[in-house]
Amino acid sequence: MKKIISIFCTTLLIASFFFGCNSSIKNSENKSKELVIYSGRKEPLFIPIVKKFEEKTGIKVILHSGETPALANAILEEKTNPKADVFIAGDAGTLEKLNMENVLLPNRSNLIDDLDPKFKAENGSWVSVSARARIIMYNTNLVSQNDLPKSMLDLTDPKWKGQIGIQLSSNESFIAQITAMRHVMGDVATEKYLRDLKSNNPVSLKSSTDIRKAVGSGELKLGMTNHYYYFLEKHEGSPVGIIYPDQDSLGTTINISGAGILKGAKNLENAKLFVDFLLGKEIQKMFAELNYEMPVMEGVEVKEARPMSQIKSIDIKLEELGKELDNTINLMEKVNLP
Repeated sequence: MKKIISIFCTTLLIASFFFGCNSSIKNSENKSKELVIYSGRKEPLFIPIVKKFEEKTGIKVILHSGETPALANAILEEKTNPKADVFIAGDAGTLEKLNMENVLLPNRSNLIDDLDPKFKAENGSWVSVSARARIIMYNTNLVSQNDLPKSMLDLTDPKWKGQIGIQLSSNESFIAQITAMRHVMGDVATEKYLRDLKSNNPVSLKSSTDIRKAVGSGELKLGMTNHYYYFLEKHEGSPVGIIYPDQDSLGTTINISGAGILKGAKNLENAKLFVDFLLGKEIQKMFAELNYEMPVMEGVEVKEARPMSQIKSIDIKLEELGKELDNTINLMEKVNLP
């Protein structure tokens, strides 16, 4: 247990948000009118969906937001007496790790059954609710078309020294990317890549929002992040462009935001209702239209982003992101990335 907890060892900063219920729509099937959610999603991207759920159901949501690894650590510590009903994670690796630790509840429904198997755990203990691609964004005023990197590997070129924004090595999306790269390149080549990247003095920033703003303002020329942050920055009027990397080679990483119900959830029926709610067409459209994410349910179109069918991705099962989590973290610690 100590080893598992150490994986997610980071300061737990949880901000609680309480939302009152004004909806006249009642959920008569549930005795409880409450749902407790631990969410690793950025609040501006998730609160509108929480509010919509409250309006539709009359269920009061108590939302605790924080970093995905820190919340996962809390869930493990609370295993015998869970404080939350649902966990929203920013990647599949963390969800699968918790599934392996037997803290997530197998779940089935018509919507879950309809979800592509590649977007869920075999036992339904976690499901994807949206997808995202790892991309490179750049400042169009500072980087010419002729100089654009085509691969994540190109970021080790000395011409980008000190000009690349990356996430901290504890970030779940960054960890998932390196896990996928290990899968196709092997540990030796991936370690070399990380060391070369570190030698290029990238600027490690706390969040993807910090990265997109630094690139948008011209503080940095390039940023490694998830695709929707580019669109968020673009629609704020910044001179930014997007690169889907490695389309002629190994492919980029496709990861997900997902949901799992905790074993021992005190508001179980409400938790199941919420997971189905996230997979419904209305909310899938909200992920696409508000956040520029890629829906995971068929029949819902992306907004502006490139559809998954047109992105060459690294061929790795999402479950592997969890199974290989420890090894990736160990490698990143060995390289001593910030």
